[in-house]
Amino acid sequence: MCKASEEIGSGSPQRSRIVADPIYFRPCADLEEEEMKVILVKDVSGLGKAGEVVAVKNGYGRNFLLPQGLAISATRKRLRSLEQIRKQVEMSAVQKIARLRKIVEEVGQKTLTFEVQAGREGRLFGAITAHHIAEAMQKQWQVKAKPKWIALDAPIRILGVHPVRLRLGENIEAEIQVEVKELSRG
Repeated sequence: MCKASEEIGSGSPQRSRIVADPIYFRPCADLEEEEMKVILVKDVSGLGKAGEVVAVKNGYGRNFLLPQGLAISATRKRLRSLEQIRKQVEMSAVQKIARLRKIVEEVGQKTLTFEVQAGREGRLFGAITAHHIAEAMQKQWQVKAKPKWIALDAPIRILGVHPVRLRLGENIEAEIQVEVKELSRG
């Protein structure tokens, strides 16, 4: 039988004996297969939603979920206060949705303008990507947008007005117009 808290040492009387802490020292293969219960603080794809209690492998919980702040260990005290944690998660979700709806109201049917160099046939020297659109929204409208919110099938490469869909998550969408003008030479 294997014990995680066995004494470790070479056996010689000159060396001091060290007693391993069972939480950090796992010498047995059968102990690596143990699971721990955690309460998810944030949604984790493939695992669960925030506020759920899930069982995960010890290594995954200790080395990834807990240090990243995605989960907290499910102690008896925390399990008793789980309802309060769920309310906090709900409140943060409601606040997030309200913040996203406010962005949609601010953006509305506005037009974002880019002035770029273009060739004779109206083709751009380069392209306008989701990252460029997010930066322009910050500069022109003072709206902090993430590039992942901007749904572009392909980068914009020609002059004109292009409809661009914003997918903010939680089934909240908006549409903006991106106007690409030729930079005036002079």
